[in-house]
Amino acid sequence: MANSKGRISTAHAHVTDGIKMAIRRGITSIEHAMMMADECIEIMVKHGVYLVPTIIAATKIIGMGSAGGLAKEKVEKAMMCVARHGENL
Repeated sequence: MANSKGRISTAHAHVTDGIKMAIRRGITSIEHAMMMADECIEIMVKHGVYLVPTIIAATKIIGMGSAGGLAKEKVEKAMMCVARHGENL
């Protein structure tokens, strides 16, 4: 569906369910994918779907940290995302 008109399409998705849904609908690339499971990588390869990772945002959140006025929970979530994203890449 997504590329039924012969156009490139992209989806902004972070987690496994959203990524799989976008791939099933014919998306060309996935943006972000911070929390995807390994199965997504296999499905992306099978369907020729590109990954455009987003690393800088979470890295900046960690760098600013609580000293920058960010909530501890946000910093912890960013750390979790960077760790998981690193495994995927």
